Amino acid sequence: MLPAIAAAVLIGGGGAAAYWMLNRTRAAEMTAAANAAVLPDETIAIAHLTTTTFDDLAQFGTSIAQEETQRRVDALLTGFSPGLEWERDLKPWVGSITLGLATPTAQEAASGSDLHAYFAIAIRDKLQAIKFASSLKAEAGETAIESDYK
Repeated sequence: MLPAIAAAVLIGGGGAAAYWMLNRTRAAEMTAAANAAVLPDETIAIAHLTTTTFDDLAQFGTSIAQEETQRRVDALLTGFSPGLEWERDLKPWVGSITLGLATPTAQEAASGSDLHAYFAIAIRDKLQAIKFASSLKAEAGETAIESDYK
């Protein structure tokens, strides 16, 4: 009886470990360098934040400053999609975010174009990211444009 229980525990533990390994991104893949590698060559500045950075920043400042920061983050997220919330929608799957600012091409600069902003987001939990993407697709009136990064 004991060998059967031990085997069940090993199989269950191995399955759980395999699930975790297949659906989690290694920390080495969520670095500023890894994220910056997918930004355009014309990128002149980057800012890199991890999900723990947001949590760490929340402890600084007065309660009024914290509320104002949260209000601005909420407004930024609502600009992307109404009802979008950091804690509920993004934090479960986002590993890190890198913002890159890139110069316009010569042709764009001639027409008065400003800097371009790009986001590179490292996915920490692939299943949660798929769940989030599916919920965005399901929103009424929205059309999703899918593409593969190459």
